[in-house]
Amino acid sequence: MSRFQDSEQTQEPGEGSHMLTGVRWLVFGRLLVMALSLIGTAVLSRLLTPLEFGMMAAALAVIGFADSMFEGAFGLNLIHAQGIDEDDVATSFWSVFALSVVLAAAIVLFAPLIERFYSTSGIAVTIAFGSLVVVARGIGAIPRAVMQRSGDFRGLVGSNTVAYLIGQFALSIGLALLGFGVWSLVWGSVVTGAIEAGLNLVQSRIKPWRRVFPGAAVALVRDSSPYALSQLLSWAANNGANIVVGRTLGIVSLGLFSRGWRLVEIINALVSTPLQRVLFPAFATLRGDSRRAGAVMASALRSGLPVFGLAAVAAALHASAIVRLLLGPAWVEVILILQLLALGLLPRCAYKVTESVAFGMGNSAGTAVRSAIQAVLLVGAAFVGGMFGLLPVAGFLSAAMWIYYLISLGYAASLVIATVGDLLRLHAKAMLPVAVFAIADSLAASAVPEAWFWISHFVGGGAGLLAVLLFMALVPRTWLGPEWSTARDHLTRPVVGVFRRPGA
Repeated sequence: MSRFQDSEQTQEPGEGSHMLTGVRWLVFGRLLVMALSLIGTAVLSRLLTPLEFGMMAAALAVIGFADSMFEGAFGLNLIHAQGIDEDDVATSFWSVFALSVVLAAAIVLFAPLIERFYSTSGIAVTIAFGSLVVVARGIGAIPRAVMQRSGDFRGLVGSNTVAYLIGQFALSIGLALLGFGVWSLVWGSVVTGAIEAGLNLVQSRIKPWRRVFPGAAVALVRDSSPYALSQLLSWAANNGANIVVGRTLGIVSLGLFSRGWRLVEIINALVSTPLQRVLFPAFATLRGDSRRAGAVMASALRSGLPVFGLAAVAAALHASAIVRLLLGPAWVEVILILQLLALGLLPRCAYKVTESVAFGMGNSAGTAVRSAIQAVLLVGAAFVGGMFGLLPVAGFLSAAMWIYYLISLGYAASLVIATVGDLLRLHAKAMLPVAVFAIADSLAASAVPEAWFWISHFVGGGAGLLAVLLFMALVPRTWLGPEWSTARDHLTRPVVGVFRRPGA
């Protein structure tokens, strides 16, 4: 059998400059998609009602049950393998595709029951049509794994951005303007998934027509089943709150809650998802080397925690401006929801680092247990909060997210050469620039008259950012750590060069 290799796929994924390059490409892609998402959110929120967003949230919660299985679960056998065999790739491709068709058919079959669960007519048909997203994910799962293994993050970014631009952005907005309501969201999701899967299939250059071998299917199931279970449990954790809100408080309340959740997810996707997608194959190459894995995890946390914290504080302090800008004045009820959810944003971002350790180091079975704990915590928090209203739901969810993150952090520390005490000190250190931002932002904004709403938010955010830059510029290198010291050197080198004498 021939080997599935090309000039890029001979590289080992995940370490050193390769990891940094991958992060840069994924961050760049996330910035593009986030810009489109922000514009799309602003336009669609002014064209659609909370009821229509609630119907789509209910549909996506169900579709996501199957869709989550293909977000990295299948293809682990290819990422972990020393070499990729074309026949094994083809077997994995057709196995995953067949599974996606079966799951999509099951969603269609149970759609009427789900409609009765929500007591809202019209949801069944949107769920049934939206199940095509599951098939698209099944087609794209193996090509994405092959590209991730080879480090082709540039290709992954390109396909994701193009698909989002055409489907979720242009098509959804166009259909909404024409009055298609919730169907503008459904069609946008289906077309986005189909385009991304097709582009990844072409770029990965896999050959699905190769021979299919049962042994490869067994390896696929063996390597992917624990992670797939973990992904399903993670789905329960992330979507359980939406299901509880929709069932107990109604579809309109779900529409409001889902908008606040969506805004937090946009931030989460920007600041943490790129790092997670690069860290997973990185840790997969470090199995058995706990010391190096511990160093990589500490480096990722040192790099990410200040960013996660700043994003959380900025979202909480400027929630009113974010909601008015992106959703419009009709969505003021989302402001407090967003602020309460922002309190749990840091652990929602940071746990992706700690869970990447477990996934990459081959401890996905244990991760499934923790995902079950996460699901119980978050669904339980939503259920208890739902007895009192939307705001308690958001507050309880943030508290539950912090509890789960501490559990995940402790487990990750047990897998690598790291202690919980050292990691907690690392967290405390990372919160200093966050505190500087919060204080400067609040003081500057309070000095502006309340009537100048937008100016106060602009001045506050600008003052906070300037204070953090000054703080990072003045503290010693030993405090910053190697990651942020390198970043500071890159930023200050042009300034130093201006004042350096020629020939010096």
